[in-house]
Amino acid sequence: MILNASLPPGKATNAAAVMALTLGQRHPSLVGEALEDASAHPCPGLIPVGIPVLAATSEQLSLLRENGEQAGCDMVLFPEEGQSTTDYQAL
Repeated sequence: MILNASLPPGKATNAAAVMALTLGQRHPSLVGEALEDASAHPCPGLIPVGIPVLAATSEQLSLLRENGEQAGCDMVLFPEEGQSTTDYQAL
């Protein structure tokens, strides 16, 4: 996951969460099996692999998007407009 380095912490966290939910929806096999803790309390399945979270400048993000599109990568993008609204239907 690569986030815009200029985002304040709250917006960066929100962007990561939104992209993670979309990634889980697109690739449900990434969601692990439900777990049980030592006290036998159920826990939802967690992703069994690490997700590196990196930061990049706007220019670097543009280049990464271009290269990802050319390579046919499955990308989850969260545009600036989505980060500045609470009413996605209005976009």
